[in-house]
Amino acid sequence: PMAQRVGETQEITGKDGKLYAVTTLRNGYKVKSPDGEVIKFKYDKKTNSWSKEEKGKIEELFRINDDGTIQARLQDGRSITVTPDAAGLYEARMATAGACFWAQR
Repeated sequence: PMAQRVGETQEITGKDGKLYAVTTLRNGYKVKSPDGEVIKFKYDKKTNSWSKEEKGKIEELFRINDDGTIQARLQDGRSITVTPDAAGLYEARMATAGACFWAQR
């Protein structure tokens, strides 16, 4: 479906209420903020991964492993492997937020 929309741009409202221009690329998306800043999200078929390109710097966000799990890169450089479901999303969010829970009896 992405290939059918290459070059199309849509206006998307962000969580901040501002409009962002999202252009479909051959291998991902280009997001232009209201202040003109551009971030590209690119898919690499060879490594089955998604990366972010911002100000000339490329950073892998996550990759899909052969067993179907997802290896996500955390902001501190560590990585975490999670399942592609609600439990995996929750685990990745908790790792990103640095949340820690303690149980006591």
